[in-house]
Amino acid sequence: MPIVADEYTHVIGVDTHAKTHTYVILDTRTGGVVDTASFPTSPTGLARALAWIDRRTAAGRLAAVEGTSSYGASLTEALQQADIPVVEARPPRRADRGARGKSDPIDAEAAARAVLRTDTALLSWPRTGKIRSALRVLLAARRSMDGQRTASRNALTALLRTINLGIDVRHPLKDTQIASIAAWRHRPSDDIDEVIARAEAVRLARDVIDLTGKLNANHHALERYVSALAPTVLDIAGVGPVSAAVFLTAYSHVGRVRSEA
Repeated sequence: MPIVADEYTHVIGVDTHAKTHTYVILDTRTGGVVDTASFPTSPTGLARALAWIDRRTAAGRLAAVEGTSSYGASLTEALQQADIPVVEARPPRRADRGARGKSDPIDAEAAARAVLRTDTALLSWPRTGKIRSALRVLLAARRSMDGQRTASRNALTALLRTINLGIDVRHPLKDTQIASIAAWRHRPSDDIDEVIARAEAVRLARDVIDLTGKLNANHHALERYVSALAPTVLDIAGVGPVSAAVFLTAYSHVGRVRSEA
């Protein structure tokens, strides 16, 4: 299998930070450093960095960027728009840093050298696709809503077990019971504690129902975007939109997800 040095003329290693990025260009034929520079992360700084790269490299360039989905996200997009492919660079090991010291140029060079002899099939392509980003947002929202629904359901159960409002809570609440509670109306004859308890029970029940509806909509959105990104993955037995979305947002390259033999 070809390695990066066989397929590309130059590798640009980038150590990314909030305010500046440090770049090191390696010649893949010799492994030597062509040049090193730092530029601001502003749009003007990124434009200067791209112009600097263009002046020092030929066609067949590859960028190895640390933090493609964090500090290096804007840079990754700018490089891709300039037709420079980008791979995720793994940070240097602490043992290596201890031996060589810590500096931005050293880390940028380490990022480039980390991929120089790597099999091209094992490169870590950044997960910056629009659909993957949408899936990550939907999964985060789902975790939040699911936690809120569980909390409201548990609070409702605890309330009904504390104050007798005529609901059998010896077993977990059924959806039909929650729907019935959500439809309760104010009864003037109730004692003050029952009035407050019934109102809170209604609020919690309606929260559960509202969040269930939002989770259903979230599920449909996950299904739609999973199908757009990987049309056949939902044909796998036992794989639904949620588990498929988790896999697709975690998977970035061959070898990232390993199976047990």
